[in-house]
Amino acid sequence: MHSIIESKRLSLAPFTRACFESAPEDREAIGRELGVIVPDEWPPEHYDQEVLDWCRKLTDAKWLPRYMILREPAPTAIGFLGMGGPPDESGMILTGYSVLPSYRRRGYASEALAAAIVWAFQQPEVTQIVGETYPHLIASIRTLESNGFQFVGPGSGEGVIRFELRQRGAQGVSLP
Repeated sequence: MHSIIESKRLSLAPFTRACFESAPEDREAIGRELGVIVPDEWPPEHYDQEVLDWCRKLTDAKWLPRYMILREPAPTAIGFLGMGGPPDESGMILTGYSVLPSYRRRGYASEALAAAIVWAFQQPEVTQIVGETYPHLIASIRTLESNGFQFVGPGSGEGVIRFELRQRGAQGVSLP
């Protein structure tokens, strides 16, 4: 298993085969595999069959998405974050994240993203991280901006906007 990324309050634990081979709403599989509490409101937005199917096709396990696990007061899965790699030929990867509604607006997504950025730029082939969102998702935009991402224009789909962080922008990024 690839290493767990740590931040002040969170552990980012890679998806396991048992987790991505189960249904998105299978809280018991996640709890059993990771030894965590999985709240009744699971799954978070975007944790769906498409994500789990993508995991099955991945050839390099270090790029598996990771569960956001709040360590205190008891280890609890509160969302997930992906660094969609491996990087393309230009060194670019995509990132995405989602937090359960009852855990939002506490800085968990920003903290998880900051830790994942540090990890990603330690991978020698990564030179750029891209995040996409919608203009009305102000919290998502602020999460990206607070981690140094710059707005660059339209994204990959209708109504989507794109933010980028290049390796030189990662200088000075530290774990929260």
